[in-house]
Amino acid sequence: MDGTDLNHTTFGRSDVVAFYVDQQDLLPEEEHLFGRYVPPGLDILDLGIGAGRTTPALAAGARRYVGLDYVPAMIEAAGRLHPDEEFVVGDASDLSSFADGSFDAVVFSFNGLDCLPTVEGRVRCIAECRRVLRPGGVFIMSSHNPRAVLGRAVVAGSGPVAALKRLVALAWGTVRRAVVRMPQRAFWTGEGYLYERTHGGLRLYAALPSRLERDVSAHGFCLEERVPSTHPATRSPFGTAWYYYAFRAI
Repeated sequence: MDGTDLNHTTFGRSDVVAFYVDQQDLLPEEEHLFGRYVPPGLDILDLGIGAGRTTPALAAGARRYVGLDYVPAMIEAAGRLHPDEEFVVGDASDLSSFADGSFDAVVFSFNGLDCLPTVEGRVRCIAECRRVLRPGGVFIMSSHNPRAVLGRAVVAGSGPVAALKRLVALAWGTVRRAVVRMPQRAFWTGEGYLYERTHGGLRLYAALPSRLERDVSAHGFCLEERVPSTHPATRSPFGTAWYYYAFRAI
């Protein structure tokens, strides 16, 4: 099964749609970047919205808000949750339904760019985001870290027993991640597609910050800010699951 069928089919499953319906909170990285780079009064294009998790935060002060996803079931769910907003089914690598310079901000949250099935599609998406942005507009997106292998250690409590449980959880999680990640080419090269077990299996792109920033900057952007994920809560290059970015259109 190729990446197109795998990802699209997975995200269209009813249990996966239900999962995203339940995910309605912003990540800390999103709260920071939206608050800093998305002031009220903007025209906003929100890509890969799923069931509309980012919609309330972005649409509340927008002059115009458009949410786009390539899975019809996700758009239907978003429409039920946020009936007053504008949603469309579409491909993030083909924004031809929008004119040049239509938006002040484009957001592709929660590593949505990584779900596109080909490198060529990623490149087209970045170019399209620049095309529909006005000069000075902001592009906020995130991408997986191919070398994130440290596990999580979320164990409540204090004292030696809880500390031991956290150590065991961290070690076991690291082993599981390393077994999946380290044999894959992207881990060693710093960019490329990875097979992930999320939702039963996804094919996702991952890129080190230097590679991602190079690719996006090549299409008329300059980096404003990079924010490491707080999940898991470590700033280690082997523990940061993804990075969030704010780019400015030049």
